[in-house]
Amino acid sequence: PNSHLRQRPLLTVDEVVTPQVGNCTIFARYVEAGFATQIVLNARLTRLYEREDWKKRLASSNQNEPLLLERGLVMPPVLVPSPISQSPAAISTVERAARSLLTKIATEAEQKAGGNIKATPLDQMRARHQRAKQAAGA
Repeated sequence: PNSHLRQRPLLTVDEVVTPQVGNCTIFARYVEAGFATQIVLNARLTRLYEREDWKKRLASSNQNEPLLLERGLVMPPVLVPSPISQSPAAISTVERAARSLLTKIATEAEQKAGGNIKATPLDQMRARHQRAKQAAGA
């Protein structure tokens, strides 16, 4: 009874490698303990400035000064003391909590990367930069 239906692969290699102009292929999956599903969609690409909600958002931000991000790290000439040299009483509770959280995040990132990423605290980078600057000047 279904002889008029034609079977073909869900996506051909050509459809994945070169989607139609202005379109993209989205692969998504959802997994939980007793259920898993996946979906493949063809979607039309839309530039943000073509969408009505973003047109309003962009128009309202015309008066704002743009945020400029600098390349690299600008080091102040003042040597920042390392946390080890500071007495525990001199460090505030918030700063201790922040350092603890940053250490935890760095450790997790290193573990997830299999040891390929080494996080260096900013104060250590500043101290190293200052030592290198002093050595170059001497």
